[in-house]
Amino acid sequence: MEKQHSERRITKISTAAEATITSFILVVSAVFTLALISPVHAANFTIVDGVTVTAPQTLNDNETGTIEAGGQLNTAGIAITASGINNTVENSGSISTLGDNSDGIDSDGADASIGNSASIFTSGDNSDGIDSDGADAIIGNSASISTLGNNSDGVDTDGANAIINNSASISTLGNNSDGVDTDGANAIINNSGSISTLGKDADGVNSDGANAIINTSGSISTLGESSSGISLSDNGVIINNSGSISTLKKNSDGINSDGTNAVISNSGSISTRGEKSDGISSSKVDVIINNSGSISTQGDNSDGIDSDGANAIISNSGSIHVTGASASGIFMDDDNVLNNSGLISSTQAEAILGNSGDQTVNLLPGSQIIGAIDLKNDGGDNDTVNIYSRDRGVSTSLTLTNVENINLFGSGVVAGDTVATVDPTGESSRSVTLSTITTSIHGVVSQRMTHTAPLKPIQVAALELSPGMLFQERKPVAWAQVFGGTYDRDAESSAMAYDANHLGFTLGYEWDVDNLRVGLMGGVVNSETETQTTSFQTEADSYYVGAYGHFNFGGVTLTTSLLGGYSDHDNTRLVIDNINGYEVAKSDFDSTFISPSVTLSSAFVLADRLEFRPSASVNYSVSWLDNYLETGTTNANLNVDDRTIKVLMAKLQLAAAYQLDSNSEFEFRVGISSRNSDDDDTDASIGGSAFSYANAGDENVSGSYAGVNLRIAAQDNLSLVADMEFGGDSDEDYVNAQMSLEYIF
Repeated sequence: MEKQHSERRITKISTAAEATITSFILVVSAVFTLALISPVHAANFTIVDGVTVTAPQTLNDNETGTIEAGGQLNTAGIAITASGINNTVENSGSISTLGDNSDGIDSDGADASIGNSASIFTSGDNSDGIDSDGADAIIGNSASISTLGNNSDGVDTDGANAIINNSASISTLGNNSDGVDTDGANAIINNSGSISTLGKDADGVNSDGANAIINTSGSISTLGESSSGISLSDNGVIINNSGSISTLKKNSDGINSDGTNAVISNSGSISTRGEKSDGISSSKVDVIINNSGSISTQGDNSDGIDSDGANAIISNSGSIHVTGASASGIFMDDDNVLNNSGLISSTQAEAILGNSGDQTVNLLPGSQIIGAIDLKNDGGDNDTVNIYSRDRGVSTSLTLTNVENINLFGSGVVAGDTVATVDPTGESSRSVTLSTITTSIHGVVSQRMTHTAPLKPIQVAALELSPGMLFQERKPVAWAQVFGGTYDRDAESSAMAYDANHLGFTLGYEWDVDNLRVGLMGGVVNSETETQTTSFQTEADSYYVGAYGHFNFGGVTLTTSLLGGYSDHDNTRLVIDNINGYEVAKSDFDSTFISPSVTLSSAFVLADRLEFRPSASVNYSVSWLDNYLETGTTNANLNVDDRTIKVLMAKLQLAAAYQLDSNSEFEFRVGISSRNSDDDDTDASIGGSAFSYANAGDENVSGSYAGVNLRIAAQDNLSLVADMEFGGDSDEDYVNAQMSLEYIF
């Protein structure tokens, strides 16, 4: 009995021991397993190169977590939970998470500083790349943040005063997954990298807090439906886009603003392709919209700019292109103001469409409108269109609908609901072109005749009269000369910038009569003048004859020349018709001109082979332009009356010449010039409605110039003369050149 009892006791003890051991093993296993899957608190943790950690990390107040380059944190859950204040997280390695509700970095405390210079990746739903709930967070991404799941933002902040800087890549693939989402007030978002989303209802940047500032110089693109490039829902937000924003699907605006007092500026590009996808859409009051870049939309009902709130101020100095049905370039509602100096084009709807309220449209110089302008009539509104063509505006023809007040400031005419404006640059440039050509021809003569004999060295003191100033009989000379020049003038007053080029050929013959050298000449000049925007161009062939004489009075010589000629002009003028598009008005007319010139000169020996040559000249040109009638436009052909243009040119010059050999010399000259134009006003009419405009630009211009002349004597009585001159002032520049070949009989 005792033995059996002992055996039962041993068996009982063994069974209890086994149970105890088994329980211990289970507890240890549970603890070990829990340790593997539960966050580990590690003050100021660091994951170094080559180490892969699978345990989630936790930071408390004032602690720092660092993943060095080559280190990895791969977890089934939130990778880093920064639950304290003043946490710092720096990732130079990689962070990846599996499973739903698994952020890459989740920060709950205030004053967090989070930097990613490598890779953050999440694959589950509700798994943000970086999620920050505390105030005053600073988040920087200079590498890659990407998410795959739904409701998984690249960067999400809920606290006030967040600062987010992205200089690399943020991408999301799931629905309701914004690239950057901020809910707190006073957020600052700077994007110089790329932000892209693929899913539905996934904005590139979504800001729900007041007074946010969004600056993007990089790219933002969305591919899903109802996914705007930038979306705002609170007041006082400022947006500056100097990069690119693009959306693909319907209901996806480039920029969508639902807040009051927003300021939206685009100097980059905004493009949308889907239906009901505006370039910029604003629905609240007191919004300011500035576009100096480009906006384009392709979908139906997709406006370039859509403003539905009262008291908006819209300024466009860039370009707006819309191509979809029922897509307006700019839509305005409820007392908006539009200031336009750029291009607004709608191929299937209105370029500018108004709705209720009193709309004001200011079409400033540079405005180009393709498409109707209809401000609607809601039964008592008072819409106004002010058209400014006084300052460098391309010629236009505008048809307006439902506009109560039409005001034209500048060259043009208002006839009912049609307004035609005229760029005055073309007609205003004619006297300058005339002066450029005649001065160049007179320059041919003065350069030839100022010194009829080459410099000859004499043994005299400096500043003695040059022997070349004494009359020396010369044999008859036949000569031919090619000359030309280029001239450009900056935009000024109401005149646009323009260029004028000419190329001419002259034949001449000269001989001595007693103590007088006389000559005859004739030639042709082709000239072309056009605005630098190519909105106006005129090409003219001018045929002329002339006579000249050279009088020697001992210490002073007098050179005179007289030109007379005939020109035929072919003109083209670009007209932007808002209904019919780009049209070209063509015309041709004839003109005649005369131009006398007088030059006084002298020469003094400075040293052996060196001569000083002062001179002064005055050229006067007058031309009589015939009237002409344009063809080629639907509503804007001009009928221009004949008129007279006059121009006076004066030059004061100092030159020094050096003798190269017995018959060759090199001359360098400098001088000042002054030009005064006195043109009749241009009287014109369009469709029987007459108007007039004065010469545009400065009629009194002074400048300086410099030039060189090289005379080379060859064999067989041949001489070659080359000359170049350049000059101008702060508003204009010119270069003239001549090449002459002469034969002495």
